[in-house]
Amino acid sequence: MSNIVITCPHAPCGKSLRLPLAAIGQPISCPHCRTSIGIELGADGQPGPPRVLRAGPRLPRMLLVPAVSMLILGTAGVFTNGYIAADAATRPGAALEQARRQVGDLRNLDEMTGPKASKKAKPDEEATPIDLFAALAGQAAATGEILRGEEALAQAWAPEVVRINLIFTGVSLFVAVGGFLILRGKGYWFALAACVAAILNLNHACCFPGTVAGLWGILVLVRDDGRKHFGK
Repeated sequence: MSNIVITCPHAPCGKSLRLPLAAIGQPISCPHCRTSIGIELGADGQPGPPRVLRAGPRLPRMLLVPAVSMLILGTAGVFTNGYIAADAATRPGAALEQARRQVGDLRNLDEMTGPKASKKAKPDEEATPIDLFAALAGQAAATGEILRGEEALAQAWAPEVVRINLIFTGVSLFVAVGGFLILRGKGYWFALAACVAAILNLNHACCFPGTVAGLWGILVLVRDDGRKHFGK
């Protein structure tokens, strides 16, 4: 017998390995999960059961990006939302300032993604001074109305700034812990829920990358290699 066949003792792997007899008594690395394995001769001179010396990294490559992204974005969200909540709770006027910023962010987002007005202006040669004045007056009135509406929205939003940011501080912490658990291959259902939370963690425009990370994470976690990473 020049070779022995063993099963990788690392439970999430469990692949069959064909090894030379020279591997007995030497640490070997599983080519599938990179776990360090030891095999010793028993008292009867036969190879004993393989044992784990050191579990190697077994994170599927497709999970690396969403896991690290969720960990980083979630941690950043904890500090950002926590700071805003603390500032709004302790500094007079800070809640209204933050509400105005977020209303402005919504306006900018709508301008980037919303439907564009497609009114056809008159050619320059047909526009009279009266036409131009009326157009400018109408534009100024519309702008003023929009600004008044945004200010009213900010005034209504301001009392909720502390509560909303505290809620999203918790959501961000949940996402960060989920990213850490994906890296460790533990807490499958918690990690899956954290991916959903990453999609919904949209308190700030900068958090949109979390939507991509969350969707990516879900798509990989429900695959066979993603489930196997958690021992499923």
